[in-house]
Amino acid sequence: MTFNDCLSMAKEILGKYKLHDCKIVELDEISNGNEYQNILEKITDAKTVPRIFIDGRCIGGCDDTLILHRNGDLEKILKQINAILN
Repeated sequence: MTFNDCLSMAKEILGKYKLHDCKIVELDEISNGNEYQNILEKITDAKTVPRIFIDGRCIGGCDDTLILHRNGDLEKILKQINAILN
């Protein structure tokens, strides 16, 4: 899967939920994206992007997000932090 495919899938998955506050930072679109990626690698032990964070915690990349979505855990996580609009 290409980077763009993965990014699109992650956005599509998160778009299925009506989220209160969702911030997307596309590292290839900001001037210091490489610095962010290096910091994210230190935090998450993974250099690949996208890295999905919910409430300050990394849930992984697009494959991890897809798995969490398919098994219902992503919705549970989002509900636990009141991230989904009613």
